Amino acid sequence: MSVRIQTPGIYLWIIRAISLFLPKEARREWRREWEAEIVSRWLLLKEWEKLNPQSKLDLFKRVQGALLDVLWFQQSRTRLTLAALNILFALLTGFGALQEFIIGGIRYQKMQPFLISLMGIIVSILFITSGIALLRRWPSVRRLIALTGVLSILLHVYGALPPHRMGFPALILGAGYGLVMLVVFEWNRKRNMVS
Repeated sequence: MSVRIQTPGIYLWIIRAISLFLPKEARREWRREWEAEIVSRWLLLKEWEKLNPQSKLDLFKRVQGALLDVLWFQQSRTRLTLAALNILFALLTGFGALQEFIIGGIRYQKMQPFLISLMGIIVSILFITSGIALLRRWPSVRRLIALTGVLSILLHVYGALPPHRMGFPALILGAGYGLVMLVVFEWNRKRNMVS
């Protein structure tokens, strides 16, 4: 595998993308520090004439360190865990919904699978958005979490009713996680308000 990167631009672009997960007030300073570290390391390697595929891959490891730094930057581990679970659950929901959307809705042109899978895709996007909102501490995060949780519960309860094909495990997982997410978010919010 040959790595042909002539400028540190790709690393800086990744750093900028990662910085979007930070709260707005800390983003600029954090990004400046990591960009300076990457550019400094790049220039040193270039000056020492050691800019080879191995050293470029090592720079990607530094970028990976920036990602870990963003994850640990979050003050509340409960918030971080909830955001990660939301994104994971979004991928699971979206995977099933997208399959049903393509096969049942588009290929066989059935209206009910089309509508349910479309709603599943919307819920999946809401889970990803709420995960990002948790990490970035958006002011509207509480409403977004409530909307996502309620829609997830309704989708999975309706999808488990006959004649749909969504099974009992999907009902337990989908509706259960939506409820758990709502409870944990409110518990964490009240705990942070008290402390």
